[in-house]
Amino acid sequence: MARRWRLKDPRGKEVIFNDRAWFHSIDGHPEIAPYEKKVKEAVKSPDRILLSKNDNNAEIYERRSNIRSGMFKNSYTFVVAESIITGTRTYNKIKTAYLTFEQKEGDVRWQKEIKN
Repeated sequence: MARRWRLKDPRGKEVIFNDRAWFHSIDGHPEIAPYEKKVKEAVKSPDRILLSKNDNNAEIYERRSNIRSGMFKNSYTFVVAESIITGTRTYNKIKTAYLTFEQKEGDVRWQKEIKN
């Protein structure tokens, strides 16, 4: 499956997003279709990275979407990524992405520093 993009999260961990994950995302969560840029922003500059409560091998990138109008105004972008280890290489592979209005609970792996 073709790779859409590859980024580094704020911890320096490589994150890969392919066409299969994108089509899965928009099939299950059609609201995300116009917001692929928000998915990238959530990975590159999340508010928090959480350990998934449903899958100990997955992390959730959470970011306030900053959508200013419409049905998803003030929502969050969530990106679920599975940790992959191949030899000495470790990276995250995105499984799905969606918009929601509720923050997730869970073990925080990383949190953006709040500047005063």
